[in-house]
Amino acid sequence: MRCPECGFETGFDVCPNCKTDLNVQKKACLISDRLYNAALERAQINDLSGAAEMLERALEYSKHNIEARNLLGLVYGSLGRHFDALRQWVISFNFKKTENIAADYIDSLKKNYRTLEKYNEAIKLYNKALGDLKIKSDDIALIKLRRATDIHPGFVDALNLLALCYMSQGQPDKALETVNLVLDTDCRNFKALKYLSELQPAAHRVKHYDKISSYGAETLIAKDTQHKTFNPKYARNLNAAFSFKFSHAVFFAVGALLVCIIYSLYVVPPKQDVIDKNRTEIERLTNEMSSNDALRQAEITAKQSEIDSLKAQIADLNADIVNLDADLHRADTMQRINYAKGLVNEQKYEEAVSYIEGLSTEGLPEEYAALIAEIKATAYPKLEAAFYNMGISEYNRKNYDEAIVLLEKSVLYSNEASQTADDSLYFIGRSYENKSDIPSARKYFERVVNDYPASNQAGNAKSKLQTLPSN
Repeated sequence: MRCPECGFETGFDVCPNCKTDLNVQKKACLISDRLYNAALERAQINDLSGAAEMLERALEYSKHNIEARNLLGLVYGSLGRHFDALRQWVISFNFKKTENIAADYIDSLKKNYRTLEKYNEAIKLYNKALGDLKIKSDDIALIKLRRATDIHPGFVDALNLLALCYMSQGQPDKALETVNLVLDTDCRNFKALKYLSELQPAAHRVKHYDKISSYGAETLIAKDTQHKTFNPKYARNLNAAFSFKFSHAVFFAVGALLVCIIYSLYVVPPKQDVIDKNRTEIERLTNEMSSNDALRQAEITAKQSEIDSLKAQIADLNADIVNLDADLHRADTMQRINYAKGLVNEQKYEEAVSYIEGLSTEGLPEEYAALIAEIKATAYPKLEAAFYNMGISEYNRKNYDEAIVLLEKSVLYSNEASQTADDSLYFIGRSYENKSDIPSARKYFERVVNDYPASNQAGNAKSKLQTLPSN
């Protein structure tokens, strides 16, 4: 047991290093172990939600319960919460570096980096679906949740939300099928059972299984068959031991009193001998205390070295996490670029541009920025021409508000070599003039004159500036 004050490992009721009473800590560890055992039983019958709740409570009582933390990571992984699982294993590894199965789990995740990328994409789709549901876009949310569950079939939260979408769309059969998928993974999932009660009020089914998932839980359960249990005889043994020690203490006190009486009556040594003996005893106790102080100081130094080593290892792990985030950002950016290129090939230029708009290439190789520039070089001229043609058509129909919006978009996608930017600005000014918005019309005619002085429309814009009323 580890002392909560100084971190010293001890099996006594009082820490020999800082003299802290550890009775409360010992009781907390016993409660944590009992919660861990209960969670293990729930995990073995696939009650993952109940197991997770028990394990979280176990860690509240004892954050150093390595077995509980490792099992919580496995449960999170089985529920599709792989990044939460990784967080628990990293904490576990920081607490115990050797003979800790968490190290194997972390290595396994690092080796399956592509799988982590898929899980990350599924989480992003799930979050986007939540946003779509908030704005009442149920159909779009349903599509994103399907993609998320196709990428990550064990994503319990996404499956629950997908079932709810099916219910709101009036598709009870698909909702029931999705709910059963959740219960196959987590037999007592609260949301899934609630949806099941609405879909089949008279047929609440709870299924039990012997395995958590293929994520590795069988290994830990096999290792934990000899898990810690609380023996009810322990309290009785404590009472018996207390009674035993108390009776011995009484006999000892009586015996010591008799010895003192006999000693004072019959064996009274000369006073000098007593003084010499006391001096020798004092010297012995002083030497013993010095030795104990040196030993304690050596232990403190060793613990400080261990703490420094742990801090260095934590720094290394944090660096690994930063590198992992960078790899995920690089993979997500490349996926967006490839998706946008596919949309360009399908001539869906506006959708392609919106997919890469605002995409940051900071810290990425130069080829990423080059690929984005290539997509824009292809899509922008197409969008400029398309919006220009649509804007002129609306202008000719005297739909000036629509013409202004479309021609503004054409200007947005123009560049220095544009052949239509001056025309777009000029007809935006004409549209405002026809709407009797003279200040706005004047602003756009001035832009034609200032930005495109050598263009075809520059002369027309100058003429308009001279003929426009002053207000």
